[in-house]
Amino acid sequence: FSVDSAMSGFMVWPDYLLEHLVGLLSSREGFWLRVVCISMRRVVEAAPRYLHVQCDTAGDAIPRCSIRLFSCPLLEMSLRGVDLPGPGDLGDMTQVAAWSQLRLLDLSCCDLSEATLRALVLPRTVETLLLDNTAELDDQLLGDLLREHTLQSLSVNHCKNLRLPPLWAKRPWSSLHVDGCYMLDLPCLLSLGSWTHLAAFSCDGEDWDGNGLEALLSSPCQSLQISFGGELTDLSVVSRLPLTCLGLRKAATLSDLHFAELFDCSRSRPWTHVSLPECVGVSHATVDTLSQVGATLRSVDLSWVGELVDLDIDKLTLSAPLLETLVLIGAKQLSGKGWLGNLGARCPLVATCDLTSANAIDDDVLEFCDHVFVVARAWHSISQPCPAAILDRARVVAERRCRVALHPVLKNYYGSVQADWTRRKNAADCAEAVRQKPEIWL
Repeated sequence: FSVDSAMSGFMVWPDYLLEHLVGLLSSREGFWLRVVCISMRRVVEAAPRYLHVQCDTAGDAIPRCSIRLFSCPLLEMSLRGVDLPGPGDLGDMTQVAAWSQLRLLDLSCCDLSEATLRALVLPRTVETLLLDNTAELDDQLLGDLLREHTLQSLSVNHCKNLRLPPLWAKRPWSSLHVDGCYMLDLPCLLSLGSWTHLAAFSCDGEDWDGNGLEALLSSPCQSLQISFGGELTDLSVVSRLPLTCLGLRKAATLSDLHFAELFDCSRSRPWTHVSLPECVGVSHATVDTLSQVGATLRSVDLSWVGELVDLDIDKLTLSAPLLETLVLIGAKQLSGKGWLGNLGARCPLVATCDLTSANAIDDDVLEFCDHVFVVARAWHSISQPCPAAILDRARVVAERRCRVALHPVLKNYYGSVQADWTRRKNAADCAEAVRQKPEIWL
């Protein structure tokens, strides 16, 4: 069911009619509601027991009634980026029937005032709270908000007023995200917290040498994300954690050998996500050992790292049949030789291949890949002669893509996806570039 205010005069509907309509329809199984407001910038989506409000423009407001539309209890509610009503309207959430069973609440980027934060009373059922980019949030306000609650997961990324965490750290978190909180005393936080249930942790590593990280050794932590890790000098503690997901950004002091040893000593782990953007030490040895744990990999980000060549990515894609996301931004020495044309066949689940600023890879070659990956029978439309081996390889890729039925996103040098490119060529018009670089497919 869809209501477009530009066509239906939605903005003049009285609140009670909108409330009744949404309450009636949203309680039905398998129903999804989409309301596009007159500005065409705001979308309200809902399904049984879930509400997601999306705003494309910061500060975009929602109708006062729209956060109290539902007669059935919600399990999750996201109001990320929404200009919320005042503290008197949001206030005591325990008094709203629709929120009586709420498990997840996302109020990130909502520009919550200090008065709204002080008036906010969360239902006791809330287990996961997201308050990313809340400028007014400080240690005292966060401590007061959580005092009566046994939250399991908390995300306060980029809350820059958090400094000393004793009021809110001493609880058995299952996930804690404090990335961008560069004033936060991380050694203090790690020494105070209870980590016996911790599964995911992310933090800002600026001016932090990893002191206190050994506190996580008692945890079952599987996901670790550290941004601005320029002060880290070794990965000895990281290698002892039971990680399957690792993200390190700007860890400039770590060498190729550091990363190679990490993956070499953890070959038995089912690694799923590895993200090492701007870790300039990453090079051939890292990718070689990463390829040895590639059987379970789903996402790899090697943007703006050290020297990478086509042979490195060839090894990686050969070893990662479950790969869904491959990000190689700034890989200027890559030409696609041996792996780009075969990516769809080797990794049939691939959904994103980001080659932004990889200036050695021709747009025509990418567009030919887009035809083969997306339009599964594109190789039939090639009227100009191409080497038979290339057509055979395209046929294999096309058949596999047909079975998977995914639409991968290929990003070119300018970071544009195919739909945004200035021209649209058919497969035949791309054939000349493919004929000139058969090594990409063979």
